[in-house]
Amino acid sequence: MSDFAFTPSDNEFRARLHPQLQRVLDRAMELTTVGFGLSEHAVITASEQWELYQAAQLPPPPPPAARAAAEETPKPRKRRTFKATRDDDDCPDDDDPPPVVSPHSSAEFDFNHVIDGFMIKSNHQIKADGFGWAVDLLPRAADGTFDAGNHAAQLQVALAMSLASQEIGFTLVWGGNWTERLSATTVEGLEAAIAAYSAINPNPIYIYIDHFELEMIR
Repeated sequence: MSDFAFTPSDNEFRARLHPQLQRVLDRAMELTTVGFGLSEHAVITASEQWELYQAAQLPPPPPPAARAAAEETPKPRKRRTFKATRDDDDCPDDDDPPPVVSPHSSAEFDFNHVIDGFMIKSNHQIKADGFGWAVDLLPRAADGTFDAGNHAAQLQVALAMSLASQEIGFTLVWGGNWTERLSATTVEGLEAAIAAYSAINPNPIYIYIDHFELEMIR
């Protein structure tokens, strides 16, 4: 039994999660070696997911000073040139792969680009059964604040969730490896799962080691 406990705000979010996920959380809190809590996006409404979706569609505006400087700087006029003949160096060869233009190739891409809360729903949203099926967990520092940048502590939280889910018998999907079910029994096992997923999809933006969700309801 650990000396850690959920805060009142954690318990408010926790009460809106599916009972199976609540059981895993409670057991994980008993097994954990670090304190942790539920993020503010543990359970969200469709409107809140829509706001995240909208915010993810556009890059953040430039600072006012930079914007003003850009407006005051005259833009050079471009000379129009024409080629009388085709330059083969400018034309792709038949063997060249076609260019790929996708938001997935951007370092700023995240799942909120495609999950709008209405047509495509997040598992953080309340389902027809009245509960959310997913949760984001963050380690807490000694002063009780979230310590989101502490990778080692985050893995300890994931390990507690893995052990708890296996002990109780519920299968979890983990954001550290979306292709495997959470089944590690050591931190090294978690790191191996992350490495295996990174080999398939090297873009780190797809790895959410703070995310856990029920694979199915039974």
